[in-house]
Amino acid sequence: MPDTLKPLGMTPEQMTAVLLNFSATLEAFARRVPRERVALSVLVANAAAAVGEMAVEVGEGDEDIATEIITSTARLVSTIRKVVEGPVGGAAIH
Repeated sequence: MPDTLKPLGMTPEQMTAVLLNFSATLEAFARRVPRERVALSVLVANAAAAVGEMAVEVGEGDEDIATEIITSTARLVSTIRKVVEGPVGGAAIH
């Protein structure tokens, strides 16, 4: 499949790099999960390890599968970011 027709328009090397970066981000988030949520911290660390372990194989594999894994991992990173950053302060009506 030509590079321009790939679902994300990325080369295998770029897809691998994205997954490795997501893995590193999840590792960092695992260390920032609130202490009272130890189980979540362990799950995030395990997810980071799994993403890192499969990055090369996924990046060099089927583009549609790689796209789904990258998209799902991006959602996970986004969700965990919200957990570690805590509630966002908004405007209050007085």
